[in-house]
Amino acid sequence: MKKTGLALVLLLGCGVLSWAFIRPPFTDLPRFVERHRDIVVADCVSIPPDFVIVDGKKIFLEYRGVYPFDVKVVRMLKGSLPPGNRRIRTSFTMVPGKRYLLSNLGYDDDFQALAELSVVEVSDQFDLSQLDGKPVKEQVASLLSNRLATLRSTIPKLEAERTLLEKAVHE
Repeated sequence: MKKTGLALVLLLGCGVLSWAFIRPPFTDLPRFVERHRDIVVADCVSIPPDFVIVDGKKIFLEYRGVYPFDVKVVRMLKGSLPPGNRRIRTSFTMVPGKRYLLSNLGYDDDFQALAELSVVEVSDQFDLSQLDGKPVKEQVASLLSNRLATLRSTIPKLEAERTLLEKAVHE
């Protein structure tokens, strides 16, 4: 009986590991730049069919794993990927028409944006020419700073909306 139970636990454990993946954590910017083989800026072109349409846009329905996304690479920060269309795999949400900083932990031609901060939205107002002549680490820092500024400007609006919604729900 004990052998059967152990075998069942091992079998179930292996099944869980087969669909799970480990998301490499962000530790620091130098390690992030060193660890990723390719770092690019790309526009999201299309997303998988497992998404829903909300207000005329395809939106991620719920987390179910790693999905293929079609992107158009517009700028290479690190690596050897030429500009143009490419398929990547990620578990992060992307929206067609938006621009992203993408980083690849994959091998060969398999672009896998799976680590923390490997898919970061870039503001429409960000001028990519600001990156010209800078080292890769500074380019990535500039793009991450841009996203942080966007989030900081959004938080007060969200807090005000949350306050109003809480008031409306509790009345």
